[in-house]
Amino acid sequence: MPISKLNSGYYCSTKLSETVVLSNGFPIKNIFNANIYKEDMTINRFLKKVFDDSMVPFNRLQLSKEEFVLLRAIISSHFVSGDLSQYGRQLLLTEAEKYSDMLMKMLQVL
Repeated sequence: MPISKLNSGYYCSTKLSETVVLSNGFPIKNIFNANIYKEDMTINRFLKKVFDDSMVPFNRLQLSKEEFVLLRAIISSHFVSGDLSQYGRQLLLTEAEKYSDMLMKMLQVL
């Protein structure tokens, strides 16, 4: 789930979108345009939070491609399956630390 949200947020921010959109530019929240949804304030607040407010950090940061790839690698390395051996978990943790160091050095240069 975190990877899909990162992918979606990054994609939408590269399109300078203020809401989450599909690859064809269609705003996902428009699926909920029926009158039954418009009258429900709880649903409207939820839609705003999920599809609009979630884009604010992505648009503020404007991640470069390199930063995005490193963040993906870090997140992927931290979500370890319980089926991995201790050695495998340690290897992924080491990789996550390496990617974190790379990202930190990249940000310090800026």
